Amino acid sequence: MADNVNYFENHSYEPGHKAYPSAVRVSDGAIAPPQVSSHPQESGDASEQLTLNLIWQMDDNYLLEREWIVSLFPQFEINSITDQAHDVVVDNAIVVSFGTDMNNISMYDYLQRFKSQGFKVGVIHLGDEWFTSSLDFYDLAEFVFRAYYRREAFQYPHVYFLPLGCKRGFHEVIEPKPMGDRPYTWSFAGAIRGKISRRKMLTEARKIPGGIAYIGEDESRAQELNFEGYGALMSNTVFALSPGGNRSLETFRIYEAIEAGAIPIVEDINRLNILKGIIKEVIKPREFIKHRVWSRKYWRSNFRRLFAPSYWTLVYGTDFPCPRCSNWKKLPDMIQSINPVVKAKEIQIFWRTYQIGLQQRIRLVTLSTFFPDAEP
Repeated sequence: MADNVNYFENHSYEPGHKAYPSAVRVSDGAIAPPQVSSHPQESGDASEQLTLNLIWQMDDNYLLEREWIVSLFPQFEINSITDQAHDVVVDNAIVVSFGTDMNNISMYDYLQRFKSQGFKVGVIHLGDEWFTSSLDFYDLAEFVFRAYYRREAFQYPHVYFLPLGCKRGFHEVIEPKPMGDRPYTWSFAGAIRGKISRRKMLTEARKIPGGIAYIGEDESRAQELNFEGYGALMSNTVFALSPGGNRSLETFRIYEAIEAGAIPIVEDINRLNILKGIIKEVIKPREFIKHRVWSRKYWRSNFRRLFAPSYWTLVYGTDFPCPRCSNWKKLPDMIQSINPVVKAKEIQIFWRTYQIGLQQRIRLVTLSTFFPDAEP
């Protein structure tokens, strides 16, 4: 693991990876993806395929999710357009956006231009982990696939949840091994500065023999671990500790662990930690300003977080098989109680079935919007 290269930087992409996690409509806390008997088709003769325009409102060459997003549409011919200015308006388009203004033009005004020309448009909304993006443009989209569950976003009937998936290039650097050949009982790579829950997690994890942790000052400087090293780590790990991100429990590391054949132990809601986070944001001036603690929106959001059901139940339903931990003191007993071979197989079956069904659902949503006369 030499060179101390930034694991979190972007890496080149070669086509031909397996399918990635896809999107799902959140409805009453349960998921029922359609069952599909075959795997999604790979791109074939472009003349037999329907063309979708993906309009990127960011430099997609540096977008970690790009590879995965394209994989959501394996049965379409994709015409990628890098815009970054809210300038391009074409038919049969899906706009990939962070929901921010571009060239002093809001997303709402941008989508209004599609409507004024009689064009239908969909949106893939990324990066709204802090729930600061306006949602008004959802009214103008035929559908929205959005990363990060946000309660008010899913009041719209045409909004679909989009898991983060793996960062680009990850499939190139993993070599999944049988559980019995993996030397690390547990592993973690990432930052712990300012993250109380992660410190507690590591305190408990270090009581378990056979583990390894790579800790950096922040996610961009994981200690002595580059991108390839992280892939090797996941390929050699049985239990991948997967605490929450900055605001959401959703993180890339969950899906990367699954793709590498490891068992992600995901963090679940811990109301005590939420309260501690609120106190931190109230008493620290920088955090106070950053999170606009004085606003009603801040307190409404945190009140909902305190009394919300499990994030994983909301987005995947009650059958989500990954072990969940709301109290890291229980981590040693949890790991001791799990049969890793059985659990890993259960997670893989769940995830592959989920992927296949959801890719088909995305296809149906896209066809019904842009190509209603095409065969499903």
